[in-house]
Amino acid sequence: MCETGGLFGAEISGHYFYAALRGGDDGLYTACRTIAHLAQSDRTMAQLRRECPPVHISPDLRVSASPELQSAIVARIRQEWSDYPQQTVDGVRINTSDGWALVRKSVTEPALTFRFEGCDAVGLDDLVKRFCSTLPELRDALWIQYEAATRNRGQ
Repeated sequence: MCETGGLFGAEISGHYFYAALRGGDDGLYTACRTIAHLAQSDRTMAQLRRECPPVHISPDLRVSASPELQSAIVARIRQEWSDYPQQTVDGVRINTSDGWALVRKSVTEPALTFRFEGCDAVGLDDLVKRFCSTLPELRDALWIQYEAATRNRGQ
């Protein structure tokens, strides 16, 4: 956000960043901006939320891996998905026509963190399956976590 001159940036973890705060993150500022927007729009938060499209994203999926295996996996993913646009700011993010996949080294434990987003639930499942097929040594652990995290989806 700071590099491109953006006015606003957000992370899936719930951090919101503002140019007005020189790129800073402040929960109270976010709450005040939200309240001001609601007052100006004369709509409720529930009304705004109903207008948002559904999001099909996995939670963070963490798979134990030694530091050596972590580096090898990230390098392999970059190579095996080289036909797709990639971002390497924090690990590697693979962008596909129907979603994206992110893998990065955990900073808190000897593990890789994965996250996936698809255009719909079926596309998300397909992307995770395709991704798992390129990682035979992590496939079962990754798929089991993904299935457990999405088991009650849509209920």
